[in-house]
This record gives sequence, C-alpha cells and structure tokens, in this order.
Amino acid sequence: MIQELTPQVLFQLILWVTLIVPALTLPVSWVLLRLYHRAVLRAMAAVATGTDAQPAEAVPQPAAFSTPEPAARLRLRTVYGPWWSAARYALAGLAFASIITLGFFVLFRFRLQPLYFLAVWWVFSWPVVLTVNFVVPSGWRMKWTTVLAYFVALAGFGQLAALTPLSPLNPLAVAWLWSVLNLPPTVLLLAFFSRRVRAVGPLVLSFMTVAVAGSTLGFWAMFYRGAADKVIALTVALRMSVYWTLIGGAALAFAGFGGLGWLLALWIRRGYQRKGISDQSLALDAVWLLFAASDSILLALGGLRWALTGVVAFLVYKLVARLGARLSSAHAAPRCTALLFLRVFALGKRSSLLFEAVTKPWRHAGSIQFITGPDLATSTVEPHQFLEFLTGKLAQLFISGQASLDRRMELLDSRPDADGRFRVNHFFCHADTWQGAVARLVRGSEVVLMDLRSFSPRNAGCVRELKELVNVTPLDRLVLVIDETTERSFLDETLESVWRAMPPASPNRDRPRSDLHLFQLDSVGAAEHRRLLHRLCLAAGRKPQGKTFSPLSQ
Repeated sequence: MIQELTPQVLFQLILWVTLIVPALTLPVSWVLLRLYHRAVLRAMAAVATGTDAQPAEAVPQPAAFSTPEPAARLRLRTVYGPWWSAARYALAGLAFASIITLGFFVLFRFRLQPLYFLAVWWVFSWPVVLTVNFVVPSGWRMKWTTVLAYFVALAGFGQLAALTPLSPLNPLAVAWLWSVLNLPPTVLLLAFFSRRVRAVGPLVLSFMTVAVAGSTLGFWAMFYRGAADKVIALTVALRMSVYWTLIGGAALAFAGFGGLGWLLALWIRRGYQRKGISDQSLALDAVWLLFAASDSILLALGGLRWALTGVVAFLVYKLVARLGARLSSAHAAPRCTALLFLRVFALGKRSSLLFEAVTKPWRHAGSIQFITGPDLATSTVEPHQFLEFLTGKLAQLFISGQASLDRRMELLDSRPDADGRFRVNHFFCHADTWQGAVARLVRGSEVVLMDLRSFSPRNAGCVRELKELVNVTPLDRLVLVIDETTERSFLDETLESVWRAMPPASPNRDRPRSDLHLFQLDSVGAAEHRRLLHRLCLAAGRKPQGKTFSPLSQ
C-alpha cells in the first residue's frame, strides 16, 4: 500500500510512462498506417458512382498569371528558409535546455559556476541537433557533420568544466551524463521518426501519452492509502481474483483517459485546420515532449514540483517558438508559388525520397499539389485525413466527380501556416476521376515537376499526363526528371505523338520540341537535389513565352 506519492514512486511512474508510451506508439502507428494505406489503395482502384462521376476535362483557355516571383528570391526562400526555421526552433530548444539545467543545479545544489553550467546546459541541448537535422533538408554527410560538431563542442565544454575548482565534471563524466539523459530517448526517436511511422506518429503519441499516463495513475491509485481496502472489498463482493480487479481497473482507466486522448487528437486537428499547428511543429513538439519527460525522470527525485520542471521547460520552448514564428511570418513569401508534383507511381521509395527532398525547401516558397498514389499515400498524412480514416469517413476525401472536384479546388490551401511554410495539397481520386483532377491542377500550377524515372509503355497514365502538360503548360514552367531507368526511345515517341496532336490553343504550338528541357538526375545525393531545386526556381520565376494558362481558382 502506498501512503503518499514519494519521489521514488513518482520516479517510477514517470520512467514507466516515458518508456511504455513510445514503445506502444511505434507498433500502433505502423499497424494503423498499413490499414490506412490499404484503405486508400482500395478506394483508388474503385470506380466513382452516382451522377457526379466522370468529371469533364476542360479545354485549354488562355489566361494570365500574376507576375511571378523572381527566381533569385525563390532560390533564397528555398535555400535559407529551412535554415531560418531551424534557427527559430533551435533558439526555443536552447531556452528549454536553460530551464532544465537551472532546475538541475538548484535541485542537486550544485554551484552555479559558468563553465560548469555551460557543460551541463550543452548536454541538455542535444535535441537541438535532432531538430536541425529534421528541419533542414540535407544529406547524411551534413547530418553527421552537425552531430560531430556537437560532440566536439561537448568535449570542449567538459574539458573547460574540469578546470573549475572543485568541479565534479570532466569529459568522461560529461559523456556519462549525456548517455544517461539523452541516449534512451534518442534511440526511441530514431525509431519513432522512421519513414514507416513518421506521418502519424505524433498524433498517435499524443493519444498514447494521455491514455497510458492516465491508466498508470489509475492503477497506482488503487494502492494509495484507503483505496486498497476498497479494492479488496470489491474483489470479495464480486467473488473474483484480485488480479482481475486490478486489470479491470487499469482497463477502465485506459478507456476513460483514452477518451481524453481522443479529444486531444480532435483539438490537434482543429488547430491544424485553423493553421495554428503545422505538421512540422507537431512533429517537433513530440521530440521536445519526449525529452521533457525523460529529463523529468531525474528531477522527479526531488518531488512532484521538480518533476513539473519538464512541463515548464516545454511551455517556455513553445512560447519562444511561437514568438519566432510571428517574427518569421513578416518575412514569409508574398505569394504562393504552386508546384505540381507528378510521377510514375511504380517508383515507390525513390519517389518518396525525391518528394521529400523537393517539398521540404519548396514549402518555404509555395504549396505542393499532387495526386495521392500508392507511393506517397503514407508519406504526408494530415491529421484530419487520418482521423477521417479512423472514424470510417475516408470516402469523403475522394473526388467522385465534377462537383466534388470543384469543392476541393475551392478548399485548396494557398496560405502559409503560422511558421511561414506552405502546405501539401492532397488529391484523393478514384480510378475514373484522376484525369479531371490532373487537368485542373495542370492549368493552375505555376511550375510542374514530373518524375519520369522508370517511365515505360506500362505507364499509360503518365502518357496521358504528358499530353495534358504539353497542351497546357508553357515549356518554361515544365521540368521533366529522367535517369538511366527511363526508356528514352518510348519517351521520345510519346513526345513526338503529343507534339503532332497539339491543339491550336496550346501555348507551345509555335515552339520547337527542343525547348522542352529534360533534367538528368544522375544520383539521389543532396548536390543533385539542390541542382534540381535551382532548376525549379528558374522555371517558376521565368515569364512564360506565348499564351498562358488559367490559375487554380478558375
């Protein structure tokens, strides 16, 4: 029986919740994403039914876009935008580390020596490295360079701390402290943010945190003071084993707090739809919450109020991040430069890697539009989409005909989030409605990227998309990506037939086929991705020759 919530009991509670929540989140997220992926594929393969089916394709009509943002400015936004965003989150993370370090020093009554404080502060600042590597699109070389720079600085701070009189710290002690505090949550995060579960992991984590913490408190409450006698009396009255009583109590607590977790998920969805929360801020909140809980385990030895230091540090992190977002909104892109991403669905993981490499920086300049396919169905799942799936309303997201396509175009998100980044607009289509959606999106996107790697005669859908692009999109705004897996002979034959059938209203009617630029992607490294991004900025910032096409709103 527990007479009071001692620091030792609190330590065990926080440790249990911190370990079990991520451990449950990983398999639950994986299973739910697999079910979501299967449901999306089934709906994609189905044929739309009802009078709204088969949206009619529009005829190319000349219209004018507003003046495009210069390519140089787009380049600056795509290159430096992620770094500015990372700097905001890093500053917020350093504020978080300052609160935790101060609590650490006061609780354990260490002397506030500057070098000693700096070494411990740098230990608690480790999540900043994870944050920067998550926000900034870079290759593994850059990520490992960031990690190495952190540990070089950590060794230096440990050596300086050892020079402080009567200091218990030295480089070996600092390394041990880092391992105890940061290694377990880092291992959990590496699994938690894997591509397999990252899309829905933060949302599932929020639910699991509330449900598991509540059920754990409910279980321990049955042993608290006079509650144990009531549990025994209930067990006798029901003539059942005490173990079943305890299990039933924990299950009831999980169900009750699970309801609160569901309400939290709904609150996150509303915040996301109102643009107060972005997918990036939601993911990073999960990172810092996990480290706040991990750091609170040690501080819990001082009692409940010290365990709340992690909560205070997280609130300070959110406050600084929110202030930084407000400052960055003043420097956000003045207009949304829409990018349409088309590709060969059979690319699978290769398509997902290119999509992430392009969209991360581009979202600082404009929105991304794409037709959801089997390759990207689970890469960018928005909170409201996932909750629609969980409540059995996934079909409402799919375009079933002209009317639903019109509604979806009206809801197209072209405003930046609170952090200054634009969003990815998903278009869920059935087997007989994707053509109309592509036609509308082609006419409205200011630059089109089509990934034609592994293009072959089997890709009849891509042939139709190429026809639509050449008929409507000025060649200056079109970037076709190829590599050694592209069947060039078939691509040349397809383009030749498309050119011969080009309608008179096409903006490319009087232009030679040699004006069509094919981008050779020789590798999937960071340097090649930067070169492709530069090409997209040039295409989006260039005033197209000849006739133009209709914006998304038309």
